[in-house]
Amino acid sequence: MSDVDDFTLATRAVETGLTPKGITPQQAWLSIQAGRELGLSPTQAMCLVYVVENRITLKAQAMGGCVQRGGGSLIWHESTHEVADVEVILPALREGMPPSRARVRWTLDDARRAKLTNRGTWQAYPLAMLANRALAQACRIADQALAEVVPTLGNGFTEAQVRNQLEIRMRELGAVGPSYDTI
Repeated sequence: MSDVDDFTLATRAVETGLTPKGITPQQAWLSIQAGRELGLSPTQAMCLVYVVENRITLKAQAMGGCVQRGGGSLIWHESTHEVADVEVILPALREGMPPSRARVRWTLDDARRAKLTNRGTWQAYPLAMLANRALAQACRIADQALAEVVPTLGNGFTEAQVRNQLEIRMRELGAVGPSYDTI
């Protein structure tokens, strides 16, 4: 499809109500373009890629799918109406390097402090909303830590030194840490 075809599709999707309320055709078009780079169809992109405060971002389910499609995994330690505790494991980028692992725990009290629980979706689906918050934060932390630590590594680093640098950076970014030793 061309950009014109994508924009026509985005406009029709907005007009028919396929997109969330308040989304403009331009935002839907941006979602389609960003989704295409991730291998998503236009319809998938309009459901999973969205624009928040002029920034393109992925819904938590899409982030988790990207992790799994890339060979990583998600481990749910707890998921209730009060707590969501998830670990995201990104595969090692090269041999001799540990995976990037971030574990995040989101509670209903965290959501209250962030003033999220007044929203209708949070009142109707607290379990899903806690799970989405925890998953998205864990994915972002693991990805950011890996992106920041890898360029600083040189030859001669041991696997344990790499692991330590990743764990330190992930804790600085808000992870509660890995659930077990990575090495």
